[in-house]
Amino acid sequence: MKLNTKFTLYFAFSKLLIFGFFLCILPIVFSWYTQYSIDRFLHGQETKVFDKIRENGMEYYLQGEQNYGSYTMLKEDYIAIQTARADSSDLGPSHIDNQRRIVESDTLNYRILHRFFEADGKMYLLEIGRSQHSISLYAAILQQVALVILMVLFLLTISVDYFYGRHLLSPLQRIIRYRLSEQQFPFDLEFKAIPTTTTDFRLLDEHLCDLMQRATHAYTREKDFTANASHELLTPISILRGKIENMLIQPDLNMELQEKLLSSLQTLDRLNGIVKTLLFLARVDSGQYQRTQEVFIRPLLTKVTEELEPLMAEKQIHLSIDVPKDLALGHQHEELLFHLFHNLVNNAIIYNRPQGRISITHNFDGTNHQIIISDSGMGMTATELENLFQRFRSKYSKGNGLGMSIVKSIADFLQINIQINSTPQEGTKVYLHFPSKERID
Repeated sequence: MKLNTKFTLYFAFSKLLIFGFFLCILPIVFSWYTQYSIDRFLHGQETKVFDKIRENGMEYYLQGEQNYGSYTMLKEDYIAIQTARADSSDLGPSHIDNQRRIVESDTLNYRILHRFFEADGKMYLLEIGRSQHSISLYAAILQQVALVILMVLFLLTISVDYFYGRHLLSPLQRIIRYRLSEQQFPFDLEFKAIPTTTTDFRLLDEHLCDLMQRATHAYTREKDFTANASHELLTPISILRGKIENMLIQPDLNMELQEKLLSSLQTLDRLNGIVKTLLFLARVDSGQYQRTQEVFIRPLLTKVTEELEPLMAEKQIHLSIDVPKDLALGHQHEELLFHLFHNLVNNAIIYNRPQGRISITHNFDGTNHQIIISDSGMGMTATELENLFQRFRSKYSKGNGLGMSIVKSIADFLQINIQINSTPQEGTKVYLHFPSKERID
């Protein structure tokens, strides 16, 4: 998930929590506010009533009657003035409560203002009421309006956060893309500064570039040393080999010394193999080869098996190849593929049982080609699989411990995904997933 998307989702989640909190308290707040507004309205109506009485007297309402009452058409509001007992203790400020009233056979709930007052020597009770239904309707309208406003604000702030976050984090995204995602080791050292006005992003870009340069230089020095040391070691090894071979042809050489010289010669052969292997690995890892060839797989496998035929004949191993003759893979290197298949088939022979079998098959899923090399050998444990590609630590080798390291280095260079499944005493399967054209760099 992209960083700006996470940034937006984080703020969206925070705002959603706030939004949910407001949704929970909105009914309480608006109920209180509605009641407060209605109470203010009732007090306002009370003031208007007394202004009329002071201006026009009680006859303005009573008109010769003892009591006065008036309802709106829908019975939402009413005002009533009726005579009361002459008790001065009832005089005082008005109070408001909720009561039920029967109006023309209908029982309705009202919020009513009560006020006792004296006029023309008589005691009266003033009641001004508004129905609870209209109050609830008023609160519902306020809640709906507030909900719409909150939704609009929520969407607006999310949109602003998204576009602002994209603008704010775009330098960081470019740093991740150009410095990490699209880089392959060893890194291309032609760095261009990522344009940004943010100090933290600029420092991050500079430190990443410096770290990548140091890692690449250290890697290059190590590979150069390995290649140079391996190349230089070949000369003294060849000289020593020549001297030992010359000593072996001496006619007066005794048997004991001859055995020691032969043992030394075998040691030199192993050392020569290790040096050549290290030199080959250094060349592969340093990218000295080019993936520009189109390689026909079936003829290449035939060449590998022909070279290993004496080993298979010695153990009476049956080999079957089920690969299309016209299968050609582009963006490869024939020599490297030969080494890869040679090492894998050689291991399948060495670790196979006598009169065992080896099969090389092909699979195509519509996008990717897959070569599968399976054998009926001794197999490997989970621990052995973990150390399989580690140099000098692999137990799946009777040589110098570099065979599978060569396989892994070549597979990584050719962008071949290698997967190995193995069960002790049941055999091993090696899956080589070749890159599709869409994935080739």
